[in-house]
Amino acid sequence: MGAKWLIGVGVNLVGSILINLGTNVMKLGHNKRAALPLAEADKPPISRFREWQFGVAAFTVGNVANFLSFGYAAQSLLSAIGCVQFVSNVIFASLVLKEKVTRSVLAATACIVAGCVLLVSFGDHSSSVFTAKDLLRFYAEPVYISYLSVSTAAVVGCYTLYNMGRRRTL
Repeated sequence: MGAKWLIGVGVNLVGSILINLGTNVMKLGHNKRAALPLAEADKPPISRFREWQFGVAAFTVGNVANFLSFGYAAQSLLSAIGCVQFVSNVIFASLVLKEKVTRSVLAATACIVAGCVLLVSFGDHSSSVFTAKDLLRFYAEPVYISYLSVSTAAVVGCYTLYNMGRRRTL
C-alpha cells in the first residue's frame, strides 16, 4: 500500500477542519441574524447571510473530502483522525465566535491530541476487504451478538428512563 494512507490522512485532516470551520461560520451567521433588532418574522432568512452560505459550502466540501479519504486509508486509522475535529472546533470557536477557551478545555484537547497521535502511530495502516459472506459470518459471532444485545438494552433502558422522567416533570 505504500504511502497511500498518508494521502488519506491528509485529505481527512483537511476535511475535518473544513467541517468545523463551516459549522462555526454557520453559527456566526445564526448569531448575526439573531442579533438583528427586528421581530423574528421580519428578519431575512438565514440563507441570505454570507457567513451561513460560506459555512454550508465549507461543511459540504469537508464532508466530501472525508468521504474520499476512505478510498486511500483504513477506516480504523481515519476514525482516529476524526478527533482533530475537537481540536479545530476549540480553535474556531475562539477565533470565529469569540468564545472563551478554559483550562479544562485545553487539557481535554491535549488528551485528544495525544490519543490521535498514538492511534495514528501504532494503528493498522492497511485496508481489509471483506465479502458479504465474511460480514455475515462476523455478525453471527457471539461477541457481536452480545455487544448488539447490550447496546440495544442500554438504548431501550435510557429511552424508558427519559420518558419516565419527562412524565414526572410535566
